[in-house]
Amino acid sequence: MTRCLALPACAALLAISTHVAEAQFGLGDATQIQAANQFEFYYDTDVDESVLDDRLDVSASRGAFTVGVTFLSHSPSDPNVLDQNGFGPQVQGIRKRWFEVDGSDVRARVGDVYATFGRGLALQIFEDQTVDFDNVLDGFYGSISHGAFDLEVIGGSNSIGEPFQTLKGAQGTVAIPGGFTFGLEGVLVDPLDTGAGDPLGSDRLGGAFLGGPLGDYVDTYGEYVVRRYDPLQDDDEGLADGHGAYANVTLYLGRLQILTEYKDFLRYVTENINPPTAFRSHTSTLLNRGSHIAALRFDDERGGFGEATLSLTDQTRLVGSWTKTEARHGYYPATEAYGEIEQWFGHSEIIFRMAETEEIIREGSSDIFFERITHSGTIVQPLSEYLSLDVTVETQGVQESNRDTQSYQFPLEYRDNIVSATLNKAPNMSWGLTYEWSDSPKEVDDAWLWADWNVQVGSRHQLSLGAGKLRGGQLCSGGVCKLVQPFEGVKLEFLTTF
Repeated sequence: MTRCLALPACAALLAISTHVAEAQFGLGDATQIQAANQFEFYYDTDVDESVLDDRLDVSASRGAFTVGVTFLSHSPSDPNVLDQNGFGPQVQGIRKRWFEVDGSDVRARVGDVYATFGRGLALQIFEDQTVDFDNVLDGFYGSISHGAFDLEVIGGSNSIGEPFQTLKGAQGTVAIPGGFTFGLEGVLVDPLDTGAGDPLGSDRLGGAFLGGPLGDYVDTYGEYVVRRYDPLQDDDEGLADGHGAYANVTLYLGRLQILTEYKDFLRYVTENINPPTAFRSHTSTLLNRGSHIAALRFDDERGGFGEATLSLTDQTRLVGSWTKTEARHGYYPATEAYGEIEQWFGHSEIIFRMAETEEIIREGSSDIFFERITHSGTIVQPLSEYLSLDVTVETQGVQESNRDTQSYQFPLEYRDNIVSATLNKAPNMSWGLTYEWSDSPKEVDDAWLWADWNVQVGSRHQLSLGAGKLRGGQLCSGGVCKLVQPFEGVKLEFLTTF
């Protein structure tokens, strides 16, 4: 899992991005070519640095055969100062390439490959462009199905960056009468000698999972993986065996749905593994920034959450959840209580959210306590046959204190606030305005204002123009978090599909 540190500098940027997505051409009756292009240009007027990125994805398929390639042009003037997409030093050329054969019951792919075993506890190789996460392997992936049995194998080294390890894994599953699926999985991770010093040890992961329905109202799933660390140095004592466990149960009771998840991680920090978080994900800006997901301790954390969704009527929906995690070997709890009400009045929609989160995390040599109380509301109001207005208001009070000094030092208290409004004109235009302000002493600025205009040009083009200042901050998706750099200036985006 990738972790990023906040950058305190507030940059003034000019961003021009062009996306050409899902271009599809037919060559004969059986050949298809798909292409996607993304062009971005940034200029930081504060530090006088720039970066130009272009990514082109092309694939061609005919029958059971597919070949694909991703080209990347990354030209930063100084990647240590300005690198919005996190590609690193200058690079030009092929970023990914693969060849795949997909038959009725056999599939094979060489080149850049992805795979997920179970719910990702033992292996999850995937890409999420929302947070610029990609742990793709350069190697081989194959699968075969025969009746109720399925077998997957994968092997290779990390494709992005200099190779530093090899990974080999296999998963076998069998369908059990009654709708259950049982699986066995194993993964071997070995370091490569890069010449930068003694390589770390090897990881050996082995586990099993079982999931399926219990009657018409219950779905269940459970997975357990043992991690064994083998040191390469004779004088290295190594670590005791670790483990990862995950389980979830979902109940369907008419208008009421209940979801529960549980996790237990102990000495389970490994490369290329992105286990389930068992913590609620949020789309709310302030709740996302304060999410505990970025501070998950895979070396020592257990807990989970329960969430209930109740549809009182077709116009009223209630959501409530409770989350708690803790560590075995230290006092590092994290809790969250969340509630949401969604109500329709004719064509008008109102959503109200409220949450209280508390956590203790390790920062340097100190334990820091955070308490966040968040209120958020959204109103979607039609104004006419062609116009509608969306308004969202968020406010979050934060209390932060150092456990080493809390007996004689007052906690740091501050409040963050966001108001955003979007005017939509059907079928092809919208205007948006976002204003954020904070009294946090840790911020260089205390207010951020951003305006944007979006227009659909014809049936295949979309133009977006924005200007002002964005605060940035933590962004989480798929169990991975990154901190987005502050942005100040103008942004022009042009999307085309053909």
